[in-house]
Amino acid sequence: MTETYEKLTPIAYPLANRFYKQSGEKGKTQSSDEVYVARSGANIIAAVRLCPLVQDPANRANPSDTLLLRSLAVAPAYRRTGVGSQFMRYVVEQIGSRACWCYPFSWLESFYGQTGFKVVAAEDSPDFIRSPFENYRRQGRDILIMGRHIQDTVGE
Repeated sequence: MTETYEKLTPIAYPLANRFYKQSGEKGKTQSSDEVYVARSGANIIAAVRLCPLVQDPANRANPSDTLLLRSLAVAPAYRRTGVGSQFMRYVVEQIGSRACWCYPFSWLESFYGQTGFKVVAAEDSPDFIRSPFENYRRQGRDILIMGRHIQDTVGE
C-alpha cells in the first residue's frame, strides 16, 4: 500500500498524540504546532511536529518564521523500510524556505543530512537553540544541532 501524507488540523492532534504513545515516543502536540502524518490506509505510521520558535522571550506573542522540528517518529513495524526518508522529504517540502532547526541523535546525522540539514556547532548557534541543546547534553543525550535554511540566524 502506498503511503499518504497530510497536515493535521488541530482538532485531530489527539490522533498524533495517540500514535506517539503507541510508538513509545514522548512527543505531545501543542496548539501552535504544525503536525504532519504519514498514513498507510487509515493508520498513522509516522508523525512529526514543526514548532514555531520564539526568538525573543520578551515578545512571545510574535513567534518568528523559524521552526524546530520535533518528535519525528515512525511506527516500529515501518522502521528501516524507507518510510521515514520518504516522509522526511514530504516534511521538507512543507518547511519550504523557512529556517528549521532540530536536535537529532548523533547516529541520525546522515538521515537528516539527506534532506539538507547541516550540523551546526553549539558555539555558532543562536542562544534560543544553544541553551536547550546544552540542557539536553547535560542530561546525557547524544544529540547534535542541525539546521536547514538557517544562515540568517547562525551566529546571533
